[in-house]
Amino acid sequence: MHQSVALTRLTTLFVLLLALIIASHFLFEDTLGPVLRELAVTMENSFAAALMIAAGLTFDVLLPIPSSVLSMWAVISFGFTKGFLIVWLGMNAACLLGYTLGAGASKGLLGRVLSSNDLATAQTLAARFGTGTLVFTRAVPVIAEASVVSAGIAGMPFGKFASACLLSNGGIALAYAAAGSLANANASFALAFAGSIALPLLAFASLRIFTKTQKHSKVAHGEQLEPRFSMQFSYPLCFTRNVFDSENTTLISQLQRDKHNKRSLSAQFYLDKGLLECQPELVKRIEHYCDAHGVAWHCVSVPGGEKAKTLQQIHMMHDEMLQAGLDRQCYVIAIGGGGLLDAVGYAASTFHRGIRLIRMPTTVLAQNDAGIGVKNGVNDKGIKNLLGCFAVPHAIINDATFLDSLSKRDFRSGFAEAIKVALIRDEHFYHWISNNREALNQREEHAVYHLIKRCAQLHLEQICKGGDPFEQGSARPLDYGHWSAHKLESLTQHQLSHGEAVSIGMALDALYAVEIGLLSQTCANGILELIQSLGFELWHPALTWKGDNKQCTLLQGLEEFRQHLGGELCITLLKGIGETIEAHQIDEKALLVARDKLQRFCSQQPA
Repeated sequence: MHQSVALTRLTTLFVLLLALIIASHFLFEDTLGPVLRELAVTMENSFAAALMIAAGLTFDVLLPIPSSVLSMWAVISFGFTKGFLIVWLGMNAACLLGYTLGAGASKGLLGRVLSSNDLATAQTLAARFGTGTLVFTRAVPVIAEASVVSAGIAGMPFGKFASACLLSNGGIALAYAAAGSLANANASFALAFAGSIALPLLAFASLRIFTKTQKHSKVAHGEQLEPRFSMQFSYPLCFTRNVFDSENTTLISQLQRDKHNKRSLSAQFYLDKGLLECQPELVKRIEHYCDAHGVAWHCVSVPGGEKAKTLQQIHMMHDEMLQAGLDRQCYVIAIGGGGLLDAVGYAASTFHRGIRLIRMPTTVLAQNDAGIGVKNGVNDKGIKNLLGCFAVPHAIINDATFLDSLSKRDFRSGFAEAIKVALIRDEHFYHWISNNREALNQREEHAVYHLIKRCAQLHLEQICKGGDPFEQGSARPLDYGHWSAHKLESLTQHQLSHGEAVSIGMALDALYAVEIGLLSQTCANGILELIQSLGFELWHPALTWKGDNKQCTLLQGLEEFRQHLGGELCITLLKGIGETIEAHQIDEKALLVARDKLQRFCSQQPA
């Protein structure tokens, strides 16, 4: 049955191909014949005629142009050598046009016609048969055009594409030159017609043999499967107050979301020890809430900050999950700052290959940045976030009342991430921060709420719409100022908080951008002054520390950041407020000059 269907399809395709070729002669003969003969007389051996033929062959990739007629006309009008060159150049131009269209298919005109599935199919076919498709289809109508466009869509290396096209087009042009010269010598239209039919049919037969050989070759060496699937991720970011008030339904609504069975709800809470010291009644509030809503619960306290981000703590959490009998239908609820959320998220995502996680950030930094994304991780080997994973949380709940107990230092730490995302994404938000700096320093509720919400929104837009939520590429715009920040945190053994280190990192990168001519000194000074006005110090002695090799230790952060990115250095730099570029090389001398300027800037500020 399968062979019969395949034979029917092959026969149908063969007949259609033959009909297309014949039609291109007989349907266009009457129309084009007189025109061609007149042009052949009036423009014989002229540059205009040659250009017209080459243009026709070029746009054959887009229009139903009878390329066989044009190729034969080229040889008959210009002779063997010139005719060969005209046909060869025209076909190569068509290949370049088709490849260019394919390479920009997702953004250009083809992107409006082809669906994502069409593009994926073209990529698969081009990848499967490679340059062989180009070689054996160059003389086959329709398929020839499709093959060069598919090569562009699939991202075939241009050098490889060009080599295949140049060689195969040369062979085809030579065949047309030979057939046209023979027809011209015998003054026979029949020979010209037969030659123009024979070439595509021979190419089509060769293509069938090639694909059949490829198929048997793949089977002989192990069949290759190409599974493909996609998933849609979403998670709510909720803003509330007093989340554990029994009348507040924010948490219970998220626990009941996507519940498809009648089993009771079960949740294990991981609480920041520092938070419990400031809010000792928190466990009692959790108990009352869970009892009121019929949720089985258990609380575990964990060190906050970077102390949570160790493998020892991960093992402890896994032991707690195992002893509690948690499964993939249970919930882990992390309540704390960014460090605790990173660690608990890593533990939850690796236990039973992932348990549902609800985050409750309790710091400004966590509510507007660290706790709202899809990254989890711990430190190891002296490197920040060396171990980690991407896992989408079930929900995030920002409770404003958790911020009330924060120290002044911990509270302002989150302002750094707000400045960062404003610098790279939103000039209006940057000016809003500048205009409301006094209200933020006074912890006025409406100002803090707007800062957290807008900062979180900009971060989520980058994650959801930036095209790389799981960071497969090298660009990390949300890590502006972070390459040096991560190194400073490690060098100071986390005496500098993350927000404090990011503030220094942003100041350093702003001055570096000035040194290499990207950013004006006035703009950089404004950035430094804003950061300082929100209570951040912009200098730490670790910026000048040197290692055993007498080299500045800070510069090691560039190499560590490159490895973190995946092999290619990519540093986001400012061209202006809300304008960035990605730099793949850093001038270390200019960077050290920028560092020294930062030191002078800080020394000139009043104590």
